[in-house]
Amino acid sequence: MVAQLLAGLLLYAFIFPWVLAHTGVGMATTYNGLSRVGDYTGISILSLVKEAYLYPFQEMLAPQTHLPSLARLLYILLFAVTAIMLALLVRSHALSASSLGMIVLLLAFMPLGANIICVISKGTVHILMCYSFFLFFLFPISLAERLKAERLASSRAMSAILTIAFSALYLCNITFANQLYLRRDLEMQSTLSLMSRVIDRIEQTEGYVPGETPVAFIGTLFDSPLAMARPGFEPLSSLMGSNN
Repeated sequence: MVAQLLAGLLLYAFIFPWVLAHTGVGMATTYNGLSRVGDYTGISILSLVKEAYLYPFQEMLAPQTHLPSLARLLYILLFAVTAIMLALLVRSHALSASSLGMIVLLLAFMPLGANIICVISKGTVHILMCYSFFLFFLFPISLAERLKAERLASSRAMSAILTIAFSALYLCNITFANQLYLRRDLEMQSTLSLMSRVIDRIEQTEGYVPGETPVAFIGTLFDSPLAMARPGFEPLSSLMGSNN
């Protein structure tokens, strides 16, 4: 897999300049554009690597989902079960010191590998960049399959724990996703209602002629005295864009 990744990077490094040269298109110089990749002027790379390494743990220990406290405990349980299954497999195969060292090294680099885009983008993080964190949970599934294939005594118990944990996490995420969809719909309806009131005031203003009088909106809906703060509708900036 590492060889395939390196081969893909080399192929990209050769083909991308060729495509630019033959199409006459330059690299994007806008926000997060490719022209800025590799330029770390004024940036502490060590601090950036540290931030990239720790962020997956921070995301999983403070999950944005339904019943976050339960989800946090389930993530910790999955990490613990993964470590136990790995230890059982290592013991059953009596691996050499070099093989154990390689396993530890690969495990140590997993968080950084999952969030390497944070290093490439110089610390820019948003929710779309977090999907790779959850690919980690393919690892315990594969370990459980290996335990089952080798007919180890604990394989059924481990598989049962994984099934319950993943089912509970999926239920939390499905519930949370539906809550967000409902919130979006309610916000849209509320915005339409508010703007209807604003348009009504405009139309009642003396001298206003529909289609002729220029109208300018200054500020945002959140600044308007017509806007109302409702409990439960606090901004979720990391998951939802602005409705302005």
